[in-house]
Amino acid sequence: MHNLNKQKIAILAVVVAGLAGIPYLYSSSLATNIAVAGIYSASLSGDGEIPKVNTQANGQATFESNAQAAALGDSAAAASSSSEMSYEINVHNIDRVTAAHIHMGRSDENGPIVVTLFKPKMPTGEITGELVSGRLSAQNLEGPLQGRQISDLVDLFDRGEAYVNLHTVDDPNGEIRGTIQQ
Repeated sequence: MHNLNKQKIAILAVVVAGLAGIPYLYSSSLATNIAVAGIYSASLSGDGEIPKVNTQANGQATFESNAQAAALGDSAAAASSSSEMSYEINVHNIDRVTAAHIHMGRSDENGPIVVTLFKPKMPTGEITGELVSGRLSAQNLEGPLQGRQISDLVDLFDRGEAYVNLHTVDDPNGEIRGTIQQ
């Protein structure tokens, strides 16, 4: 009986939030997580590299388009909802990072760079924590996406055809990598 009431409350919350146009997250053993439009992430590891890289390093990249804030009524975000995206890369136990990119490609292939997220003048030291955060606009797109819009990058995310790759001195082709997904 108690579980049935929880389920009814969860359904009511979903309906009310939907009618109000409010994005929401709900987590319960009775329901699955609901993806929030505009938020994407990639879990980064050596196993994602082609070929695989034996490393203790790992990380997480997160991307959020302004569509989320626009849905909550932020008029400034609504004006730029398809033209900008924020990002953050957090890492654990990685050393001498030389670059971080978004590449075009599925998880089983290597592809061209479409965005440079991080390119220091000199390799970093060992890092655990935030590597980089910032905002992307169409001016940041390169390679096959040069001259295109952020919405074209999001289309790649939605199709599972983009990945984050962190390059290091020891692994110049990439030490940790992960496909970007919602």
